[in-house]
This record gives sequence, structure tokens and C-alpha cells, in this order.
Amino acid sequence: MLFFALFAAGALAVTATPLFTLMSWKDLSDRDLTPLGRAVLNAGGSDWVHAETRHFIFHASTTGAIEEVAAEAEFAFGRIGDILGTNSVRRKGHVFVVGRRDSWEKVLQDTSRKDDSLAMQMQNDLFILKESNSVINVLRVPHELVHFRLWQVYGNHVPIWLDEGMAGYVGWKAAVAGHAQKGKQLVRAPPRVSRKHLLDLAQLTGMTTYPPDSAASAAFYVEAELLVSAIARKIGDDKLGEFVKAVAGDRTPWDNFLRERFSFADSDFAWLQKQIEKYATE
Repeated sequence: MLFFALFAAGALAVTATPLFTLMSWKDLSDRDLTPLGRAVLNAGGSDWVHAETRHFIFHASTTGAIEEVAAEAEFAFGRIGDILGTNSVRRKGHVFVVGRRDSWEKVLQDTSRKDDSLAMQMQNDLFILKESNSVINVLRVPHELVHFRLWQVYGNHVPIWLDEGMAGYVGWKAAVAGHAQKGKQLVRAPPRVSRKHLLDLAQLTGMTTYPPDSAASAAFYVEAELLVSAIARKIGDDKLGEFVKAVAGDRTPWDNFLRERFSFADSDFAWLQKQIEKYATE
């Protein structure tokens, strides 16, 4: 987890919150949920408030919670689409805004997620723990929306390093842009990776499951984001969508694509490795 802070930067920009329509459950345009989504909905009984925006269906305990998250989600959705190269959706995503820690623990108990998870995406459903407006919340929505968009376009064919790396890198960019248009600045401390958990490029991009150890897992997230960030610096953010399509859509080996499309040489891959290693500590 990377440390970040939020600072005010002059006068707040005036922005319009995307309009949402409050609706009853039976009137929603899409009521098809994952098993977890149905379980969460049932656990809340009749306390849920439902609403729709252009790209999402929201479920929360209050209208205020929906209003807060709807603006963030729609803005991030557009920024993510700018990079991935598509704004089209097959279906609206279902976003569950959970406002209580005890309810969130019930969400996690039937999943393989760690107890310290604060948000997650499961196919077309997104679950967000949002207890307050604390700065700790600012990455949850855009991060999970990247996972959501990648899943919508490519299903389960996105390698986990690319999935997490894109969520970290693009999600951060969307969060920064979202706060900038409100006159605020997000700042992160440099990432740190324990040298004992440092992976080379073949190991990192060859992983098919998440590390079971929490420290190794945390290092994996950081290294995946560092790799995507380094690739973006080489080819440009505007080419990331093409890169993801080749790897996840066409199943082209990531390194082969970079060699063939962008003339990467061994020295370029060595540079990518060094971008990860520079943040390693003993």
C-alpha cells in the first residue's frame, strides 16, 4: 500500500455532479447480480437505496452515499476510457457502497480476500467500503473501476500482473485528475519493495496466482504498478490501450509485442527491471 496525502490547492473548481435517478429495486434496468452481490443485498434487507447513472447502478444505505460515489465513479470511468480506448459498456456495473465495518466483514467472509481489503471487484459487481470522506478512500473507486473495465472488455484473460498494474497506475491517474478538478492535489510517497520479495520480469509477469504471504502480496502489487508505469513511460499513456488489447485480447506475449510493435531491445527490458529495483530496500 502506497502512502498518499491530499492537499488543497487554491479555490475549488465548480463541477456538476452527474445526475442519478433514484429507483426502486424492481424498476432498475439491470438486476442480474453475482452470488456475492445477491447475498450482500439480501443481508441489507429493505435498507438499500438504489439509483442509476449513465454507466452504473448504485446500492447504498443513504442517498448521500450514492451522490458522493456517483460523481467519482462517472468521472473516473471517463478517464479510464480515455486510456483504455473505449467507453462502451455491455452492461451497467453494480456498485455496492457499504458504510459500516461490520457489514463489510460480512462481505469478505465468503471470499478469499484479506481482512484488510477495502474494496473489490467481482465480475460486474463492485464493492466499496466507504466509512467516511477520509483521504484513505480516494483510490478505492478508480482502482476497482479499472478492474471492472478490464473484466468487461477482456473477461478473465488479463494476466494478474497487468490487471493489478493497470489498476494501480491508471487508477491513480484517474484519482489525481478527479481531485485536481476540485482544486486538490494528491501526493504519494515513493514506493518501497523489500529486496527479499523482489521479482525479476519473468517471475512477475509469469505469476498466475497472488502470493499467499501478505508481505509478498503487497510487494507484488507495487512491482506490478511499477512495471506498467515504466512501460507507459516508454510507449506513452496513449498506447497503453493498444498494449492491453494485444496482451489480453489477442493473447500476444507482452514482451514479444513490445519488441515487434515498439522495437524494444534487451537494453529496454533491462531498463524496465531497473525501474522496479530502484525502489527495493534491504
